[in-house]
Amino acid sequence: MLENGRPPFGMQVSGGSRNRPAVIYPDNNWTWPDLRTDIRAVVKLEYGSCSANEAAGELGPHRAEDITIKSEDGARNGFYVKGGEKYVLSGATIEMIGNGSDDFTGVGAGVMVDEGGELVLRGCDIQTAGVVRPCTLATRGGVLRIYGCRLTASGGTLPEGYVFRPGRGMLVPPPALGLSGNCRAHLSMDHSRTYFYDSEIVAEGWGALSTDAGNGYVYLEANRCGIEVRSPGYAASADGDCHVVLNDCRLETASHGLIMSGLSECALRNTSVRSGRHFAMIHNVKGVPTEVAELTVTGGEIETARECFLLKSANTYLDLVGVTIKSGCNVLLRAAVNFDEYATRVGSEPVFGNNLVLSDMELEGDIINEDTDRTLTVTLNGTLLRGAVKEAYLTMDPSSRWISSGDSTVIVMGDAAESQFDAPPGVTITADVGEDCRLRSCVLPLGGTLLVRQRKKGES
Repeated sequence: MLENGRPPFGMQVSGGSRNRPAVIYPDNNWTWPDLRTDIRAVVKLEYGSCSANEAAGELGPHRAEDITIKSEDGARNGFYVKGGEKYVLSGATIEMIGNGSDDFTGVGAGVMVDEGGELVLRGCDIQTAGVVRPCTLATRGGVLRIYGCRLTASGGTLPEGYVFRPGRGMLVPPPALGLSGNCRAHLSMDHSRTYFYDSEIVAEGWGALSTDAGNGYVYLEANRCGIEVRSPGYAASADGDCHVVLNDCRLETASHGLIMSGLSECALRNTSVRSGRHFAMIHNVKGVPTEVAELTVTGGEIETARECFLLKSANTYLDLVGVTIKSGCNVLLRAAVNFDEYATRVGSEPVFGNNLVLSDMELEGDIINEDTDRTLTVTLNGTLLRGAVKEAYLTMDPSSRWISSGDSTVIVMGDAAESQFDAPPGVTITADVGEDCRLRSCVLPLGGTLLVRQRKKGES
């Protein structure tokens, strides 16, 4: 699997991926379907007009305080803002009960901002109980700002005889993700921008902060928020064309901290994550083989029951700085082949592969590459790594060390010293090196073996 030369796009460095291949989409003129639909809402603000029905409390022209909205009509929204309107909703109580039918159109959302509308929520309590009944939703250029609110999405009971179909109208997450539930607490789509501050978001399953149908761009940010997913689901997702930022947040989830897909970006700063499976599962479905998902994590703590990172037939750039990580299965990263029928297929051209950059850290766990279509590169900057590394390109700055806990196979890029390697008795590190590398075979201080194989350029 490994070739004795530089990986196709070189070793990556902290601070952003380098030398990424251009993403070229097929010229099939495909665009996301127009999801416009007429929204019926308890309170509707649309291009300068306001209509209200069954809302307890007074509505001002630009703001409302302490109103109550409750509906058991699954086809009706709670509070809807559309078309350049700017509104502030404070202290509202919104309860929506009953199954929705299609959250891609936004029908049934507790609060929805649409077509360039802008809405500020302050101190609101929004609860939904029903299939695809999101608490909040932003789409088509809408801007949503949420301060000190609580969102709770309980989900509902699926219609009898329901059969999953991907895309518009799906009532559950794709089965290949291994998630449960039937409602996303928040959904961002189609050039919208959403900002959460000091809020609590609770989802029974599926997802808490979800992105989908980006159609070119979506931005979602959460600051100092608590995010809980009680049964298998994700705290946040970054779908294609979507950008997600989590600052100083707390994530508690039964299965996934993050799910990323396609050409997407996610950044976490000083955020704590506790997950019953993985911190981040990254995949690529129905995409193009040159797409790269970029994830940066600065500070914070991550604790997972299974692999911290699970990469499934995707290209990734993972940049971690000063993060505390604990994996219950002692595997930091596993790159694997995705057997999802919708997985993106790789052609004859080289792809970016998986690139892991670890800076200013001490961490323990294995790094394993089982993806036969992609290279894995590991870069250590001021880092001590304890764990096996299997089928990877490796570079270490002079201040980094690696103590292998199991037999490992790597290609060392650049130069390295024997003092940077160690392993216990019975463990062999097999390292291919280039002609200019001074590394030599030796018995390591703990009793293991460093086996160096020097090859000329072009040899495999």
